[in-house]
Amino acid sequence: MNKKLFYAVGGTLFVAAAIFILLLTHSPRVDAYAHVIPEDVKALARIDLRQFVDEAQLSASDELRLMHRLLFSDDGRETGLDIARPVYAFATNDGDLGIVARVDDPDRLDEHLQTLHATGKAGASTTQRDITWTVIQGQWLMAHDDDKALVMGPAIGSAQDYLHNLMAKLMQQERDASGMMSQLYIELGQRQAPVAAVVAADMLPKEVQTDIRSFANLPSLQNLHLGIELHTKDNTVSLDIDMLPADAKMQDAIAKIGDWLRPIDGKLIDNCSPDAALWLCTNIDGNRLLSEMRNVQDLRMMLIMLNTVADVDAIVKAIDGDIAIEMDDADGLLTADLPHIMLTAHLRDTDFLSEANYWLQTASKTGMFAISATSPTDFVLDTQDMKLLFGVSGQTLYLTNSGDMKPDTDGRTDAIQGFVAQRADDIRGKRLFATLKTESLPESMRQAAAAAGVPVDAVDCVELTMPGVDKLTLRITARDGRNIARTILLGNE
Repeated sequence: MNKKLFYAVGGTLFVAAAIFILLLTHSPRVDAYAHVIPEDVKALARIDLRQFVDEAQLSASDELRLMHRLLFSDDGRETGLDIARPVYAFATNDGDLGIVARVDDPDRLDEHLQTLHATGKAGASTTQRDITWTVIQGQWLMAHDDDKALVMGPAIGSAQDYLHNLMAKLMQQERDASGMMSQLYIELGQRQAPVAAVVAADMLPKEVQTDIRSFANLPSLQNLHLGIELHTKDNTVSLDIDMLPADAKMQDAIAKIGDWLRPIDGKLIDNCSPDAALWLCTNIDGNRLLSEMRNVQDLRMMLIMLNTVADVDAIVKAIDGDIAIEMDDADGLLTADLPHIMLTAHLRDTDFLSEANYWLQTASKTGMFAISATSPTDFVLDTQDMKLLFGVSGQTLYLTNSGDMKPDTDGRTDAIQGFVAQRADDIRGKRLFATLKTESLPESMRQAAAAAGVPVDAVDCVELTMPGVDKLTLRITARDGRNIARTILLGNE
């Protein structure tokens, strides 16, 4: 290679390297706006509006209307915020709440804030040390520079000074000192849903933590995160919640949930009415159920009382398989009357029926209950408050307050037409399945939901499933022909 060619090539490479270094040091990184996430973040969510619009199959006009609602912008897009990049929302251990977005046009953002100020939706903007401050809707403090916008609140009274100081520090912090180095941010990055979140379980309300620990027999929730994903497709929205244990002890505790809630085998599906308002099913061992009931003081006292009349312990121990609760109307949810409800359970044996004569004799002596037999396997329990029917149909135990709900030995002949029967293949193998038909809700409840902005008339059913011991899925299905995301977000078709 001659000297001229060598110098030409070398000079070209040098200029290219210089340009690359210049761009690297002076151009904002696409994720630099996430540096403002606090280091002590305890809940972190990512909302990708572009991905959500694509997955929800929203039209261009739908997208404009959605952006208008979210950004208070007449044209829906020209706000100075980069809607092609995800928006992050966070909460700290102290309860501080915030949202951060990337800025791609600071001048346009300033113009947008001036427009909001002119229409009374924002206060006047002020600039301090290259950060512009604005109060949105009287309670949300916004700080932005050329790269990022941070909103925190509620910023009311003295809280505004506190948030101003906190946000000023967050706007200046480096990546290595931010929430981007947290385990929550790492776990969030492994999720691809348009709306995703990771929450430290010990940040949940104390009563919720107590319920989770009691239900799953878990230790302290400090080493547990909850991963959340929201997806929408056609006429459904699904919310998936995963347990993310941080150590082997928590992993073992979660795995033991499978000893308590076993896979559903589907033997009770044919007993579900096609018109059921609510149906919930799982699969358990009666011996374990009895043990858990004895650990709850109110249930333990109830068992002691009932066992003075009948050997309820033996009945519960005989359960081995699917157990279901069905409600055929929801009117009783808002009245003093109980709704029509039935419990069914698959039995390993019916040996407890041999004690039936003893039940009848004992009940007459106590004076608290009256038990009568309508057949060798069917009984009526009368109390001062209600009448309960219970007994055995085939290998199925039943307990109900409605004679119309009593199951047949071979199941209901019309059950195959019902929603539950049609979902049989999806139900089998789940650890828990529950469905609520919204058309069965009382009119007063439907009106209250509509007043709160919930499009209950557009929803066909709400379904909760437990595909595995570490996962729950909430699924909302709209009526045929409805785009559920458009209906929920925009309120119409």
